[in-house]
Amino acid sequence: MPPPPHATHHMLTTACDANSRSVDLFAHRAGALSSVQWEAPRAPGKWAPCQEAGHLILSYRLFRQALLGEYVFAPRVSAERMTALRETMVPRIIASDWFPSGVDAIAESQPSPIPASREQLLAELEASVRAFNDALVAVGEADPERRIRHGFFGELPVLELALVAAAHTRHHARFLPDAPEKMPA
Repeated sequence: MPPPPHATHHMLTTACDANSRSVDLFAHRAGALSSVQWEAPRAPGKWAPCQEAGHLILSYRLFRQALLGEYVFAPRVSAERMTALRETMVPRIIASDWFPSGVDAIAESQPSPIPASREQLLAELEASVRAFNDALVAVGEADPERRIRHGFFGELPVLELALVAAAHTRHHARFLPDAPEKMPA
């Protein structure tokens, strides 16, 4: 069952924690990769881990801009399809660790094909999630009924957008090999 459309401070900070933990998971797994693994696509036609990081950075920036009213996601499917996806997929994404695969990223979140350093990209990812989390709390508390249009899911309450963002990050973290040691708490 999806969360209520009106987010409380506690719900917003819990969603922020979920995004931070998801980024920490990605960073932990990325930190265990060799330089060669960091820059090598996981399969033909797929992104390298450095590109996965770049995509997540761009995604968090776009989500933040959408929260602040600086960006509007263009619809990627019909209004009817958005409604169906929002009613069927969003509750599943929020309630489980499932996230749909095989969907092309929007042009604005396509990563650079030129590899960048792991340290630089992971620092940018951490900064991007912090900025997103700050905007989430500010916007969610100022306007608890605010909805953000997502390109596939349509109008989402800010809390649902945040929970979908965290699941999206975990989805990309799963493409990286498990790190040999446990993540720090």
